[in-house]
Amino acid sequence: MLSLLLTGCDFQGNHNTHQQAKAEGFYFDTYCSIVAVDVDDPTVLQEALDELERYESYFSNKRADSDISKVNAAPVGQAVSVHPETIELLQIAMDYGDKSQGAFDVTIGALSNVWNFKNYDGTLPTEDEIQAAKATVDYQSLVVNPTDATVTRTLEGSIIDLGGIAKGYAADRLTNYLEEQGVTKHTIINLGGNVRTINEDTSWPCTIGIEKPFGEDNEVLCALQVINKSIVTSGTYQRYFEEDGIIYHHLLDTTTGKPIQNGLTSVTIMNDSSVDGDALSTLCFCLGLEKGMDYVESLPDTEAIFVTSDGQMHCTSGMNQYQMKDAK
Repeated sequence: MLSLLLTGCDFQGNHNTHQQAKAEGFYFDTYCSIVAVDVDDPTVLQEALDELERYESYFSNKRADSDISKVNAAPVGQAVSVHPETIELLQIAMDYGDKSQGAFDVTIGALSNVWNFKNYDGTLPTEDEIQAAKATVDYQSLVVNPTDATVTRTLEGSIIDLGGIAKGYAADRLTNYLEEQGVTKHTIINLGGNVRTINEDTSWPCTIGIEKPFGEDNEVLCALQVINKSIVTSGTYQRYFEEDGIIYHHLLDTTTGKPIQNGLTSVTIMNDSSVDGDALSTLCFCLGLEKGMDYVESLPDTEAIFVTSDGQMHCTSGMNQYQMKDAK
């Protein structure tokens, strides 16, 4: 899942004398950055960002040497040794599979591959291809053993894809690392739109712009002022192609094998945990507007913005206190 958000630090008023430092790079197939102020040693930002290389070596299914690729390549029934953090993330992902009754499923890789959103060549998958790929999607077929740190696939053709949750996990870990290094004053971690802020000065919030679905480049739907929060968006405008006037997007219905059609164009989740926000943005998109809103309202310290295909924003009860402007 690519979650596109515009981010920025507010250096207005009394804060315009602070020195800004930045580190940037390309990880998990997307642009990533860390921006912070008043950092004693700016190299610590790049050191933190370089941790993403390690997480790619665990979680990416695009790297042949990663933990996940080794599990995907192993014969069905063969246990594969992986790093403990891979076990931890898979356990979190499978828990969200349970919470969503399979709507969030990390074995969706074969189905995503059939739709070929990244390199669409003008040919839609056939119904037989869709149904064959859908038959390989079942997160409950994975055997994750934390005792000996192994993962075993038991369903032929299943492919693990942690793209819907890996960047969220990494954002939380980078937050912990920076806080341990004393980078706490005013910081924005942006991993391809998975945003996590750090604010030691709680009187100085970070300003985060939410991208308008299918808007012009850098067009902002609304902006939020947040302190020590994660913000993650899932939307139909992020990876899609159009054929005969129909938009086919990457958020797939695991019961049909096809793009979800429920009148939503994006869901933004704001909470304290990026790994949870990553999974919840997909889960709530799958649930649709009414059920998704109800689900978020039942969660502590969690708010959401749902955007429908008519361009309207629907906010949970506590979101208005963070919204600084409507950019429509």
